[in-house]
Amino acid sequence: MMIVVEGPDAAGKSTLARYLAEALELPMIISEGPPKHPSEMGERLKRYSQLPANIIFDRHPCVSEMIYAPALGRACGVSARAVKEFYDKKPFFIYCDPARGHQVHVVKEHESREHLEGIASNRDKILAAYRDWAFEHATVLYRIGDDMSSYVHHVIDFCQDIADFHQRFDLVYMGKPRHLDQDFRDFRIRFMAEELCEYAGVSEMTKKLIQSALQTQRTVPPLEDQFDALIDLVYVALGTSHMHGFPFHEGWARVQAANMRKARAIHSDESKRGSLFDVVKPPGWKPPNLKGLLK
Repeated sequence: MMIVVEGPDAAGKSTLARYLAEALELPMIISEGPPKHPSEMGERLKRYSQLPANIIFDRHPCVSEMIYAPALGRACGVSARAVKEFYDKKPFFIYCDPARGHQVHVVKEHESREHLEGIASNRDKILAAYRDWAFEHATVLYRIGDDMSSYVHHVIDFCQDIADFHQRFDLVYMGKPRHLDQDFRDFRIRFMAEELCEYAGVSEMTKKLIQSALQTQRTVPPLEDQFDALIDLVYVALGTSHMHGFPFHEGWARVQAANMRKARAIHSDESKRGSLFDVVKPPGWKPPNLKGLLK
């Protein structure tokens, strides 16, 4: 997911972006300010287009330059094509609004005296343009003093993350509700049992016995019963996490990022579950850092 934190100067963007980057373990791109020469903005956008899909921007030129350039009376170095390609990626926009009074602007190295004077004299115009943009595009609004941890919850979409994972590994199904074929259903049952056994802390032998027992029963319940059971499984798992006091959204984001760096099994012997349906850990893969969230 691309997260773009936007808004006028001194609205708390950088502070919020840094918080989200740390909580979600995502790379963050800091605003580079106005273009340094006429062609620099195009070069910057080309560089940005090659970055990972999961990233946080403390401002993005396809938003900020479209507001600051006309307000400050300078040529805009962002093409209409670049803007379209940017919005086609469907970024998650957080708009930071400085509505709770004037905040002190922290001068950055890339900001010239002329640029700062232009911002000061056109502050109302910039704010109005940002609010118009936010009305059309922003998903959530942030103001300095708001609880930043709540914004982690806003950016997590469990169902979309699963869809992205399956898309990444060619496991997509877009049809009507269906029964799974027996091999695939058995694989998913073993998979769910494996995770429950991990939580319970049972031995490897007990885990295999449980998995075997679950697959011995070949009766396939009606679709509505399977659907209800899966919802209840997720509900119980989330409830258990809640009772632990786990920061689930942050943990989910880290697991999702790590899972998206895995690879689809090419041979069944690559999978500890012995299945070509599996997604495995490639050489050099690093697990998510969940321990750091529990301090």
